[in-house]
Parts: sequence; structure tokens; C-alpha cells
Amino acid sequence: MKKFPLIAAFLLLVVCVTAAQPIDNTEILKKFGLDDEEIERVMAVQNATERIIQEARVELNLLKAQLEKLLFGIDVDMNRVEKLLRQSIDWKLKSELAEIKRRVEIRKLFGEERWSKFLRARRRRDARPRQNPSE
Repeated sequence: MKKFPLIAAFLLLVVCVTAAQPIDNTEILKKFGLDDEEIERVMAVQNATERIIQEARVELNLLKAQLEKLLFGIDVDMNRVEKLLRQSIDWKLKSELAEIKRRVEIRKLFGEERWSKFLRARRRRDARPRQNPSE
């Protein structure tokens, strides 16, 4: 019963990793008044952190698969479960730190006024219903 919170935390961490949203469109950055040099610096910050985030996603997926396989058996080695969960937490920490570093550095490059406008625009975009091209 003590291990349930660890398993729940692991699954929550896996879901959170997929929430990362890098800025991948330089045209959007131009709309917020960034010049070419600022855009280049924003992209450099993103590229520096993206490798860490991608590696964490891969490792978390691998750990999740290992955990599922382990839990599939009848006699579950709870020590192994705990070890896998602790490893996943370490990777999640690395990913979250990279996300925070990216956000802080990009916010500095934007400046407070442009950053606030950018966040409001992103929230509005995310709140809009998505159009499904298959319909």
C-alpha cells in the first residue's frame, strides 16, 4: 500500500512531460516584436534545453515500459518497482529544470511586457477549440 503513491506519482510525471510547449514558429516571435538577433537567442535557448527534455521523455517511456512489464507478473518485486520510480523521478526533475530554465531565459529575452502579451496570446490560442481536419 505504501508503494501506491509512488506509482501514481510516476504516472503523473509521465503525463506532465508531454506538456512541454516549445516555441517553434519564428513568425510568432516576430509578431511580438522580437528582432532577428533576439529570435536567434530564443531559438538557441530552446535548442540547448530541448535535448535534455527529449532524452528525459525517452528515458521515462523506457522506465514506464519496464514498470508495466514488472507489474504484469504475479510476484512483483517491490524493490525493483521503487527503483524504477525513483529513476523516473530523477528524469522528471531533469526535464522540469530544463523547462524552467528555458522559460526563465526566454522571459528575460522577451522582457516583461512582451512576455505577458505572449502568454495571453498562447492562453487564448490554447482555449480555442481545435478544428479536426478529418471531419
